[in-house]
Amino acid sequence: MFKNIISFQKGIQNFSYAQSFFKNNNLYFFASKKKEKIVKLNRHVETLEDQLLKKKKEEFQKVQKAIVEKNKNNINNIPFDELTIKMKQENIALQQLQAKNNKNQTQIPLKEQQKDQTKEVNSEGTIFNESQLKILVTDKDKYLDFENLEFPWDFQGINQQQKESNLKSAIEITKIINEKTAISILKQFLHCIEEFDYEQLGEFVERKFLRQLSKRLQAMQQEKIKIQFDNIRTKEINVDLFKVQNIFGVGVEQNRRKNDGSSAYVIFDDFIQQQIPAKHIVKKRIEPKELARIYVQLHLSFESDISLSLINTEKGTKKQDKIAKNESTKQYHTMILEKLLVECDYKSIRNKALSLENATNQIASSSNVNDYINVSNMKNFASLNNLKIIDFDGFMKGNPLVVDNLDID
Repeated sequence: MFKNIISFQKGIQNFSYAQSFFKNNNLYFFASKKKEKIVKLNRHVETLEDQLLKKKKEEFQKVQKAIVEKNKNNINNIPFDELTIKMKQENIALQQLQAKNNKNQTQIPLKEQQKDQTKEVNSEGTIFNESQLKILVTDKDKYLDFENLEFPWDFQGINQQQKESNLKSAIEITKIINEKTAISILKQFLHCIEEFDYEQLGEFVERKFLRQLSKRLQAMQQEKIKIQFDNIRTKEINVDLFKVQNIFGVGVEQNRRKNDGSSAYVIFDDFIQQQIPAKHIVKKRIEPKELARIYVQLHLSFESDISLSLINTEKGTKKQDKIAKNESTKQYHTMILEKLLVECDYKSIRNKALSLENATNQIASSSNVNDYINVSNMKNFASLNNLKIIDFDGFMKGNPLVVDNLDID
């Protein structure tokens, strides 16, 4: 600011000096004449600008009048007080609809949620414009990038026949699953995905896996994406058990959300029953009523000609695997099944100098573990049909019971 004032003062001084120079050299007269011409020219330009501005203003008023006549019932013509009332009503209606949806979300089965939400939006469709409706659709772009779509299916045919590793289990495998049961679980899983049957999926898919899968399926429903499995009824499915992972856990639940981060546990590889390899996950700070559990995870490989096509029914675009594109005749797909075998009070095990793995050994040979051991709160799940799918084609990266960071998704 101070620099501007100084420059202005210097300008005044320079102008005074110029005036003095013209007078002293008999040039002031000519400068005055030139100044008059400039003033006249400026007035002429101002007159032309005024005329042009007036003409444009008249044209604008004509156009505006025509628009007003054409749109007499337009919202722009509503008095301010009426417009304010209408906006408030729409805002209240939107809040009521969102609150109703949130309330219904906890009351209705998962597979009906999407259907009911669509009805609610359509019934109030006259209130909301397109941009407002998009508020109710979250993360759909994230889950519908066809080029980089994360989905529990190997579209690229990367999976190959897996090399066998440990096949020793804390319980005889045939008491858990057989080839026929494995194929049945696979077909049921694919059928439920194809039908968007969230309720049925919830009966045999682990919760964390189900949440991630449901997000993608719901986004596909909103975008009218059709999921089509071909050859799903085929009898030519080869099943191979290529890995068994036994887990001895203390303070580790099957519901991953209830577990702490991996830093809260001591994790190491050891044995149960002195010869069965197992991963040990033991909580560092054990609570008085902490439970000890043994899990078994079965890694299965399926070779078949089942193919998957994702079809955008509105845009006509497709995402297909190699079989659907006639680039292959068979593909391998992997599935991990998890089963809780037994749980009991960890403190009682230590007090009785009895290991849970010995209890499991008894369970493997009897349906009634209490006939052999006396441990408080002992529960035997070996004979129950409680298998859960925890991963398919590496979608969940193995879906470990405990992870580095807590699950907040």
